[in-house]
Amino acid sequence: ISKRTTREKLMTYLLSQAKLHNSSEFTIPYDRQALADYLEVERSAMSAEISKLRKEGILESEKNKFRLLRQ
Repeated sequence: ISKRTTREKLMTYLLSQAKLHNSSEFTIPYDRQALADYLEVERSAMSAEISKLRKEGILESEKNKFRLLRQ
């Protein structure tokens, strides 16, 4: 993944999963640590970014289930 910021990497991945599942709701095959490892970011930074995206109304998440509310 060639994006630079944690947010860019995370959103690129989540948008690709939404497209793959052809739905704004999807389950990913990773827990938080595995996703952070896959994206090559710190887990704490990624979790903070997920919290920000939730507060901004961009996504809903629970464990490895995500729902994109807007892109």
